[in-house]
Amino acid sequence: MLIDFQSGAISGTFDVVEKSLNIGSRTLKFIPKWQPCVGRLYLIFSTECNLHCVYCFQNGIDRKKVPLNEKQICKLIRSLQNDIQEIVLFGGEPLLPDNFRIIKSIFDEFDYLNILIFSNGNFDAEYRNLLLDYSYAISGLTISLDGPAKIHNRRRINPERDSYETIIENLISIKDLERKINVSINTDIANINYIESLLDSTIVGLGMSAFGYTLNPVKYTPQEVDLSEMFEQFFMLKREFGNNISINNRLIYNLSSLFSYQYLMKNRCNLATMYVLSFSDNLVYACPQSTSTQIGHIADDSLILNKQKLFPLFDQVSYQTRPCLDCELNYICPFNCPFAPVGDDCQEKTKALLRYALNNIDCLLDPQILVTKSAMG
Repeated sequence: MLIDFQSGAISGTFDVVEKSLNIGSRTLKFIPKWQPCVGRLYLIFSTECNLHCVYCFQNGIDRKKVPLNEKQICKLIRSLQNDIQEIVLFGGEPLLPDNFRIIKSIFDEFDYLNILIFSNGNFDAEYRNLLLDYSYAISGLTISLDGPAKIHNRRRINPERDSYETIIENLISIKDLERKINVSINTDIANINYIESLLDSTIVGLGMSAFGYTLNPVKYTPQEVDLSEMFEQFFMLKREFGNNISINNRLIYNLSSLFSYQYLMKNRCNLATMYVLSFSDNLVYACPQSTSTQIGHIADDSLILNKQKLFPLFDQVSYQTRPCLDCELNYICPFNCPFAPVGDDCQEKTKALLRYALNNIDCLLDPQILVTKSAMG
């Protein structure tokens, strides 16, 4: 399958099957290298949160505090430490005052593992100090910021204080974490036209150019933005703000990784190698956003696990079932979530998105490749 593209001064064809670019008299051949699957342990201490977000996938569930047993949690982590490389603090909101002691204990004992944190950014000063003290153990801190103050505060509501100002204050205080900080912009039709203003105020106005900024499409709601429109916004912002900008989309990620000779994401997600410990119901899941993926339960300080019923889903997310197995687009396909069926037209949708991406290849292809890489056969 050959796809023609025209992106500024760059024109040519992309051979989907051969994974090669033909630009003028040059032919660049790319061979996919796959990222190894990472064992990842999600810790959900409770469903409690200090914000009320209008689009949250956890809206409607019972928000409650859960008494945490520090020794129990650390023992459970130890039982999985040979199967995981990463610990993810998730929620609800993990960085609540009541969780401080247990989170510090996790950093104290398991700082040899990569620790990732997903937070709404409305945390107190004690956490700022903790994050800086253990910066060497943190592989990523994702903080959600949805637009300028007026837009953000309308979407991510803190009943006790200004959510936007709290986040900005915290980002300034922990700026030494630099590239470990990723600002996630949860994007739907209500805020997509305000993202440029947000980036102007943070990257330009406040000098927060060391952080990453990711467009994260809000999915499965009436406010969801069509992916082609998301791509349009992404490429516009990337041209304006450079490599700070990314998008949570497997097609864009794998295509840009392919063109820069980096590792590609083999699976749609690491469903087969994830453990989600949910202490609000003492259950274990394989996906932090789907309770239908239960693989066990917590029994005191041990885990009773059985992944067998999810084996077909593991094959699905790794594109090992037909028709995905036979599809020539499977290495860049952004679909195939078991819980969000896309229909029979997924191949046509992927082709359309691929054409759009290739017509913006100047944002995906390192210009130096055209200069320094010799033609490869």
